[in-house]
This record gives sequence, C-alpha cells and structure tokens, in this order.
Amino acid sequence: MYNSISEASIFYELPQNLSVLKMDHNQLSGELELPNESHVNWRKTLQQLSLANNKRITAVHRLDSMHNLQVLDLSGNQFTELKDEFFDGLNKLTHLNLSANHLERLPLSIGSLQMLVELDVSKNKLRNIDQEHLCGMHRLAFLNARENLLKRVCFHENNRSLAKIFFGFNHIDVFPENIEHLPALTELEVNDNRLDEIPYEITAMNVLRRLNLNNNDLNDLPPQLGTMKQLTVLTLQGNPLRRIKRSVLEQGTIQLKEYLCKLIPKSETSRSEQLQDAIDYCLDDARYTGKLVLANKKLDQFPSVALSFPSLTVLDVSGNSIPELPADTFMQLESLVVLNVSQNQLKSIPAEIFSLQSLKELYCARNNLRELPLLPSSVEILDASGNVGLHMPSEMSALVSLREAHLAFNKWDRFPIEVVQQCKNLEVLDLDSNLIRVVPAEQLLEYGRKLRYLILSNNNIKQLLPTLGGMTWLERLELQGNPLKTIRHSIIASGTGEILRYLQQLMPTNGVGDGRQSQNAHESHAAEPPTELDEEIDQLEYKIQHDQYMSSAQEYAYKKQLAVLKAKRMRLRRAAQQKQKR
Repeated sequence: MYNSISEASIFYELPQNLSVLKMDHNQLSGELELPNESHVNWRKTLQQLSLANNKRITAVHRLDSMHNLQVLDLSGNQFTELKDEFFDGLNKLTHLNLSANHLERLPLSIGSLQMLVELDVSKNKLRNIDQEHLCGMHRLAFLNARENLLKRVCFHENNRSLAKIFFGFNHIDVFPENIEHLPALTELEVNDNRLDEIPYEITAMNVLRRLNLNNNDLNDLPPQLGTMKQLTVLTLQGNPLRRIKRSVLEQGTIQLKEYLCKLIPKSETSRSEQLQDAIDYCLDDARYTGKLVLANKKLDQFPSVALSFPSLTVLDVSGNSIPELPADTFMQLESLVVLNVSQNQLKSIPAEIFSLQSLKELYCARNNLRELPLLPSSVEILDASGNVGLHMPSEMSALVSLREAHLAFNKWDRFPIEVVQQCKNLEVLDLDSNLIRVVPAEQLLEYGRKLRYLILSNNNIKQLLPTLGGMTWLERLELQGNPLKTIRHSIIASGTGEILRYLQQLMPTNGVGDGRQSQNAHESHAAEPPTELDEEIDQLEYKIQHDQYMSSAQEYAYKKQLAVLKAKRMRLRRAAQQKQKR
C-alpha cells in the first residue's frame, strides 16, 4: 500500500501461501494480467485482494480460479465495463467493492454470488439494477449504490436478508420495485432523487427504522406512514409537501407520525378490513371456479374455510406466514389438482397428502422443510427449491408420473441420482444453486434416457466426465457458474449442443473429430484415477458424515470400505505416475 509500484511483475515475486494482498494506492495501470496457477501458488490460498485507488486500472484478468477469495476491492480505478463472466468461480466472495469507477452496467455473473454479504457500487454510472443482478444474493445485507445514474431498481424475492440500502443521489423517479418484500430492511436511503410519490405498500416494511427521503419531488405522503411502529427517523427536507406544515416537520419524527395518523380518514376501512374483503372476494370466486387463490394475504395460519370447498381443484396459499398444514386438509380435498404452499414457514407436510390421488402439481418451495412425505403417484410437477435443510429424497419410486423436479437452492453437496433412477419419466431436473461437486455421468447415461432439461448451474462442479456427451437427447444443459477447469466458458456460453459436442470429442472411443485430440485427452485422464472411484469415495464420505440413523456396525463397515477405496486410488495414482515417467 501507498508505494509507487507500476509493474505487474510484482505478482510473480509474492510469497506462495499468501492469504491477504493489498496493493492500494500504487501506480498500476491498464489491463492487469494476474499470473495463472502454473506460475504462482497464492492464487489457491488468497482470501483478500485489494487493488483500490490505483486510478488507472481498466481491467483485471484471471480472477476466475481464485476459489477461496472472500474479499475483493477494485474501487477507485478506471473500469468502464466488466465482462458478464467476470465473477464466475468466485463462489466464496462475501465483500465486493466496485465503487468510484465508470461502470455503466453490472455483469450478469454478479447475480451468482450467493455468499455475498456487502456490495458497494457507489460513484459509478449505473442506470439500473435488475432482478438478474440480485437473484442469487440470499445473504446480501448491505447495498450501497449512491451517486450513480439509476432510474430503475428491482429487487428479487431472494434478497430477504437485505438490512441496509443506500440509493442517494441518483435519478430514481419510481420507488424501487418489490422493496416491500424485504422483511429484514431497517435502513433505506433514497434522498436526492426524483420521487414524486411514496407507495402505500411501504407500510408493510415492519422493521424499518430509518427512512431518508430528503430532496425529492414529493407533494404528499401516505398517512399510513404514521402507523409504522419501528420507524424512528423519517427525514423529508427539500420536498414540496403541501399538506404538512414546515413547523410539523421541524418537530421531529414522533410528532410527524402522530400528525400523519390524524390524517387517516375516519371512514377509511382499516387494513385488516380491506384484507378480509379481499379474502371474501376470493372465497366467492372459488365457489364458481373451484380455484381458491389466497396468495400474499398475510395469513398466519391455514385458512380452514378452504375445507368447505370439497370440489376445489386449485389451492394457492403461497407468500404467507403459515407455520403448519392441518392433516385433515388433505382428507377433505380429494379433488385437488394443484397445491401451492410455497414461501411460508412450513417445517413439514403431513403424510396424509398421499390421499390426494388427483394431485398433479405440488409447489412447496422456500419453506423450512426437512423432508418430503410419500407423495401420490399422480404428481407430475414437484417444486421443493429453497428448503435449505431438506434431506435428499431416498424413496421416490412411486412417482411414476413425475416429469419435472425443481430442487434448486437446497445446499446439497451430492447429486441426487436416486431421483433419476426411480422416476422413470423425468424430463426436467433443476439442481441450480446447490453445492454439488460430482456429476454421475455413467448413471445419468443409463437412467436418464427421458431427461430433456438438466440444470446444474451455480454449483461446485470442477470437471465432467466425457461420458456425459453421450446424452445427445438433452435439449438444455446449464453449467454456468461452476468452477469447471476442463470446459472453457466460451463453450458453455455457446449452448447445450456445443457442450455435448466438446465432451464427445474427449471420449476415447469416439471416432468423430481429430484422433490426436481424443488420444491426448485420453492420456491426460490416464494420469488420474477413474472419476467413478472419486464419486464412490465422495458418496461414502457423505453417508458417514450425514446419515443420522446409521448404526455403529454400518458406520464401521462404511469406514472400512472407504479405507479400501482410498488405498486403491493411491495405487492407481502411483501406477499412472510411473507409467508417465517411462
């Protein structure tokens, strides 16, 4: 820090086990090429990298394989653009600072940073922040986008951890979309923008404590702001407010909230009455259509009134705070075809759901489910994504009709091959944003004959067996966001056909393409033990670590088998090394 380093050669002279590297306030400039893994070892160990305030850096290359990097500071430079794949492979990043550059847009790969807690993009030239930029940020708690050119901001439903947001000094003229769905938000700054209206929905932000609306174009405020109990700081200076006297504003937040409460019309239906009116309307509609939709109605318990509609075919209670489902629900709704209980607070689904023999679609995503019950054989679509503690399903052979299984965002570190083996008609398998390391290509080739869509993006997959290229029937194979070393990003970006063709060229028995390329690929793999052996070892280690019901005898047997497999792998490695020396 604070030197006059201007040559990138310094990166080749650093200690090999480096964990923190700060090159702030130097004279580095232009497109910075970091050395690759073959030249330096610190790429594998580095956890913090700061190149802040070098003033003239315009690009940084070869960040993608620094898999242990947690803190990255590129602030105070001359970046005008970051390539869409810029953040690929940086799966452990928790703090990112891109402030004080000249960025006009954010790269798409920023949306895959699932571990990110703090993001600073202030003092750039950004014009919008969309859902695609924020979609994977489940843990993001702090967002600073001050001093940009923002006109539009749209949050994603996954941003539920956001606590502090700073959008001051932009061009925002419409209140950020979906912001009312951020339950952890305590501080919001949108001062010095062009807002002329505050939506009524802001009153749903129950834990908001500080709200800065200074220097906008507000003529009025929703009186219901006065009912926000946690709001302790509300600033409104520099707005052309008409109904609120300056003397009231000067008295402070408490007096202002009391004044706003007085402006709520006496005859106005209370929020609870409005909500009840909406529910009554849905009930009336259900009598004629057989569809009861009570999504996002702030329900804190299952609406027992649903049981009065025995011929109901669709029941949607998603987006509420329901903690449990009564078991008799499923005994009385025998005609149910679609059940949506996503985004509630469910910890389990009653076993009685098996009695719903007409059920075809079950949506139970984004709950707190630990396991799935035995489901009726009629189910064709299952969405259990976003249940972080969910145990991998072991018995699904009854689901003979299942065509789509959406199991994303569950933090599984093993591929659930049992789903493919047991569900013979499976066409779509979505495993996006898990922690999967190994893809069982041989078993997929054998049991996945009907698979059309295989979504494996945003996992921890480092290599793929060429055997996967034999799945020529796949219409969509998604791999982006994985730390793959054997397939270039350009091939992945080119689509499914290109990926499969590339893998086919690596197959030693494939007569298509350059024979020398196939031979070289075969030789490169010969130096390593078979990936199937690694898969078997991984699966055994997973069982030993995670199977809570394993007996002592089983554990002993598994550990003994594991030791034998590891010894075998070591012998294969030694034999391969000796063969290469000859």
